[in-house]
Amino acid sequence: YYDGVNNMKKELSYRNYFVTGSPSTTTQPPKDAGHVILFGITLDLEKGQKYQNWVEFSTPRFDLGISKEMFLDSLFSISDHQIAGKNFPNGIKVKLSMYDKKQKSGGSVYSFYSEVGCQSSESYLRFRKVEKKVEFGYKYYDIEMEVQCDLFYHVNDDGYAQYGKEGLWGKLENGLLKMKVRL
Repeated sequence: YYDGVNNMKKELSYRNYFVTGSPSTTTQPPKDAGHVILFGITLDLEKGQKYQNWVEFSTPRFDLGISKEMFLDSLFSISDHQIAGKNFPNGIKVKLSMYDKKQKSGGSVYSFYSEVGCQSSESYLRFRKVEKKVEFGYKYYDIEMEVQCDLFYHVNDDGYAQYGKEGLWGKLENGLLKMKVRL
């Protein structure tokens, strides 16, 4: 995947992560709070096609007091990373999504996840190249990475199985991602 081909676009987004037991009006953040960074090549639905697929990666949660740049610098300084799975919950999560556009009524997105099953010993995420650059006053990361992992159907805590199936959906093998994103 790479930006600009087949209606694909690059993404790097910074997300807050909060878990509360119930709605709250306190100004104090919950104890289970942090940030995650989502990155990858996603579908540009405005330019949409009838069918397309894409891959997203989500970092482990990190402390509210750490900047996005500081966290990414530390993440990218390590070349090999674990893929999140039940056997390694603090790894990088992988989600494969597929979009199937219906004739007139929009479309459906089908997604499969690394973290809902156990990853095999052959699963990995490896940054082959990460360069931090400044161009026209903006900071950029030029990234090239490899990924291989198992992807699973999602089953909710109440036992509801996504698409009526559970377990291994398939394997993402010999994946290569190249992207240049602005910080």
